[in-house]
Amino acid sequence: MLAKVDATVEKEAAGLFSIQGFPTLKFFSGSVQEPVDFNGRTSTEIVNWIKKMTLTETEILSTGEALTAFLAKN
Repeated sequence: MLAKVDATVEKEAAGLFSIQGFPTLKFFSGSVQEPVDFNGRTSTEIVNWIKKMTLTETEILSTGEALTAFLAKN
């Protein structure tokens, strides 16, 4: 799920998560109390961060070609 919150309107949520600047991105995985903060600004940084945060923890690479392709994109 992806959500957008306008912290200028939702001041309680902004205070709860210490939102001080815009845009602020937080990744929630498990506990709502411990989000991971994003520290970039460009669209490329945002996309790469989201991809990294949503990858599975383990990826099985069964061939040398699969390894080469994995290394090329990561």
